[in-house]
Amino acid sequence: MAKRILVVQPMGTDIYDKVTLDVVAPAVANDTEVEVRSLGDSVPPTPFLPPAASYHNQLIRMVQDAGPEGFDAVAIACTADPALPECKRVSSVPVTGPMEAVAHTAPSLGYLGIITRRLPAKDGQHLPQDANWLRDLIRRYGITEHVASIRVAHLMNHPSPEESAWLFKESPERLLEQVMDAMAQAIEGPGIEQAELAYSEDDARALFFGCTLWGGMLDPVRKAVPIPVLDPLVTMTRYAEYLAWSN
Repeated sequence: MAKRILVVQPMGTDIYDKVTLDVVAPAVANDTEVEVRSLGDSVPPTPFLPPAASYHNQLIRMVQDAGPEGFDAVAIACTADPALPECKRVSSVPVTGPMEAVAHTAPSLGYLGIITRRLPAKDGQHLPQDANWLRDLIRRYGITEHVASIRVAHLMNHPSPEESAWLFKESPERLLEQVMDAMAQAIEGPGIEQAELAYSEDDARALFFGCTLWGGMLDPVRKAVPIPVLDPLVTMTRYAEYLAWSN
């Protein structure tokens, strides 16, 4: 029997929905249906993740409705796993996020190196300027002893908050192009550099890239290091599919 997976982009814009679907749809079985949804008009329309207080309730409500709509599992497309415990409490089907998914799958590969992104100061759009959110999740999921290191790849060509706001209003397609270009440049420069250091200096035996916007971009890293490189979107969706079949 075919399974249906709902992937939720926890934002009030759908500009990332298609690029997300393009990555996750080929990652599952042929008879598994994947749908990507953003939170829509119930959340303030911002080009990036809004403050938690403005979207957590709406996210929980969408997850709660997924089971009655016929979905077999839900995946939240943000590596911070926002509101995941609350979503699990209200959902009739399994719910996961990228960090929970990697916590349950990566330890079998050996010590895990995690590479996260960092924007220039003041460009955070409510995103953290350090990696402590990752450390909190690592402790929550009980994988501290399996993590070799956390490293940071800096994004230097990301649109500024002012430019992002203008593009979001005037040309969302151009904003998407610039954001994805900045993410790809971060992979091909500091991303590869940090991956090589995680492998050679930290003894990592698998790598996880901690931002879903890096989904589908990691082939250059795979060519640079001789260890598995885990895509955040693919890892999350395949784990959600596994949960759907196990439920």
